[in-house]
Amino acid sequence: MESIERIHIKNHAKPSPLALKQIEDLARGLGERGKDLLLEFFPGEES
Repeated sequence: MESIERIHIKNHAKPSPLALKQIEDLARGLGERGKDLLLEFFPGEES
């Protein structure tokens, strides 16, 4: 989940590991529709 850290947003908190896991799980649950999100925000993670 460290790949999400490459996104730098000034004056915003870093998402919690639990939130990142939930987002990843939701994207995986979308199947083909979530594939682009997984590739962009969770590269290197096997689907």
